[in-house]
Parts: sequence; C-alpha cells; structure tokens
Amino acid sequence: ELCSQIKNRYGIEVAHHLTCRGLSSTNIDAILSKMREQNIHNILALRGDPPREEPEFVPHKNGYQYANELVKHIHDFGGFNIGVAGYPEPHKESPNTETDMINLKRKIDAGADVVFTQLFYDNSHFYQFVERCQDMNISTPIIPGLMPLISLEQILRISTACGASIPSNLLRSLKEAKGDKDRIYDISVEHTSNQALDLLKNGVPGIHFYVLNDSSRVASVMERVNSFVTQTPT
Repeated sequence: ELCSQIKNRYGIEVAHHLTCRGLSSTNIDAILSKMREQNIHNILALRGDPPREEPEFVPHKNGYQYANELVKHIHDFGGFNIGVAGYPEPHKESPNTETDMINLKRKIDAGADVVFTQLFYDNSHFYQFVERCQDMNISTPIIPGLMPLISLEQILRISTACGASIPSNLLRSLKEAKGDKDRIYDISVEHTSNQALDLLKNGVPGIHFYVLNDSSRVASVMERVNSFVTQTPT
C-alpha cells in the first residue's frame, strides 16, 4: 500500500521489497498480482532474516529457502524488474567468499536484473567485489549501498549483524568523539560523502542509501555530493 501511494499518488518510482519469509508460493502470486494492478514494476527480492527468537531461517512449508528460488518465481511470473542483494564482505552465513559468489551467480542466472550491495564502510571491499563479479561473468549493474553511521554503538551492532568491517581510522575518530552528537554527525556525513564521491568518480551506476528513518544525514551527504559534482568540470 505504501509503495502504491508513493508511485501512483506522487509519481515517484519505487522498488517493492519482497522476502521468502512466511510466504507460500500462492501468497507470492497474490502479492505479485496486486503489485501489477498497482503499477509497481520493480522488486528487491530477498530471502529475509529469521526472527530474533529463531537461530536459523525456516521457510514456509510451501515456500522457498533461498532468494534465487524467489527470483525465479518472480521471473517466471513475468512483468517485473528484479533486484537482489550482493555482499562485498561475504554474507555471515557463507563459509567463504567463493560460496557467497556462487550464491549470487545463482540469483543472476535465475533472472535478476540488478545487484544492490550490503552496506560497507571501506570502498576497497566494493571494488574487490566488482572484480569478483566480473570473474564470475556477472554483467548486471552493481549498485553500492552506503549507510551513514549514527553512533559508535550503532555501527558496532550493525557491523556485527551484517559482517561489515569498520576502518580503523573511522573507529578511532568515533571513540575520540566520546559521545559528542554534533561531532559524530560531522564524522558520519564526511565519511559517507567521501565514500560516495570516490564511488561516483569510479563510475558506479548509482548509489543506494540506507536511511533507517534518519534522512538528515543522507540529505547532508547529498548536498555535499551535489555541490562537488556541480563544481567539477565535465
């Protein structure tokens, strides 16, 4: 309903998140039919995370265990552009980088059109990921995902949850800020802006920002990036 309002009332393009969690194949068909009726054509297809009280992901008995299965279902249904998740630093459930890349290739082969990456704080991880994709003959667009940090505690919690490493200089700056909210805000915006500018200079097709209901930091990053872009000769 929210995606429909954004798309049809305000004319802003949207991508509907759809996960395997708790859904049968019949449920998925019903959702896809409703999305088609509401003029929604883009989907980010994810396996989904297990609830906090469950140590492992448990699929619906008539549903899917893995995202590549969901991608194939959507692709066979037809009429949608499909995005999937990629992991510059391997998914925490993958035993190694090679397995992680094989799983990504399965999603691409199942019908994915674009890859959106998990958040990262060191761009070298993204560039290495792109090289691995090229080695796997993955030619779909790869959109880097950036998330401005909110606090030292938050970045430590999220990095543990998703496996993203924290550069030592960023961690040191946060510790030196000692909870000063204004200083942490500046550190956050500066670091993410530098990441974004470096990525754009290196030709990424776009950037996906993780906002997490705190748009002010992303807005500040966008202002810095736009200011630099408009001042740079083409």
